[in-house]
Amino acid sequence: QALKEMETGTCSPGLYEEEERLRGMIQRYGIEWVEPMSRLALLLFTKGRNSEAIPLIRTVLEIKPWHFEAGTVSAIAGWENTVLVQ
Repeated sequence: QALKEMETGTCSPGLYEEEERLRGMIQRYGIEWVEPMSRLALLLFTKGRNSEAIPLIRTVLEIKPWHFEAGTVSAIAGWENTVLVQ
């Protein structure tokens, strides 16, 4: 999907690299460190990939319900609690 986004001009190479770097951090450090997941969710949301962003936001908020960035992303997106809880 990332290559398709770059080919169609909907994603810059820098965003693709950032997505890969964040995914690598999540793989390496696990979900206990929520910052890479939150950042990846924000990146995916800005790219319109909500179906991938929502599970990440859910996980972040389950681990840290007070997490500012995850709460902000869900508020900006207009996701109701029901969307995040499903």
